[in-house]
Amino acid sequence: MFHQTALELYSDGHAHRSASLFNLALCIEMRYDRDKTSSDLDEAVRLHREALVLRPEGHPNRSEGLAGLATALCVRSKIADLDEAIDLHRAALDLCSHGHYRLFSRLRELAESLLTRFKVHGHTTDLDEAFRLYFKLSQTP
Repeated sequence: MFHQTALELYSDGHAHRSASLFNLALCIEMRYDRDKTSSDLDEAVRLHREALVLRPEGHPNRSEGLAGLATALCVRSKIADLDEAIDLHRAALDLCSHGHYRLFSRLRELAESLLTRFKVHGHTTDLDEAFRLYFKLSQTP
């Protein structure tokens, strides 16, 4: 796997290591989508966490790292994962100012996570917030 090889070339502290970890996590998530092997999803979450550590507050790709981890956790759909995913999606959204090119994606991802948690928990507050976000998305140019 190309991304695994790239990761091996980028040792700890290398400027491109976080991007390699993130890309490898995405590839493993795709393999999970194809094969439905839960260990792949666990590995993707682990890699996203490791990448996020290398994208601290102020890092230009922190929002992407937060959203990547949140999405993987949401797919895993464990109750604690859903709560963390929503918190991470909120943090990623907070990093997007009005007009930011990822604002639409971050709003949609948060709304989808809230809907997923609603399906698991049944709390109507999650459904209400998801509807408000989808309405906001419909008003976003």
